[in-house]
Amino acid sequence: MNLNLKAKAEKIKLVAFDVDGVMTDGSLTFAENGMEIKTYNAKDGMGINMLNKAGIITAIITARVNETVRIRAKVLDIKELFEGQKNKIEALEELCKKYNLT
Repeated sequence: MNLNLKAKAEKIKLVAFDVDGVMTDGSLTFAENGMEIKTYNAKDGMGINMLNKAGIITAIITARVNETVRIRAKVLDIKELFEGQKNKIEALEELCKKYNLT
């Protein structure tokens, strides 16, 4: 691995994700009863597990409020979950302040 790239990667302390179109293919599927259904990629889950094992804080910041997101966050042991966030930058700034990150 390029030493410069490795040095940059070692500085990463937190990774925050949106959900729709990032952890999913962007599709929004609704059952007849109005229940929202999401399909997540297992490869993303493996990557998040690897981040957790490396000691990197993982977070989801999403504008939507959905039970499937809570379940996925719990299954993957995502440390921070922000739902209903119209201003995702504010949530990210809150995380940085909480963990003393710049």
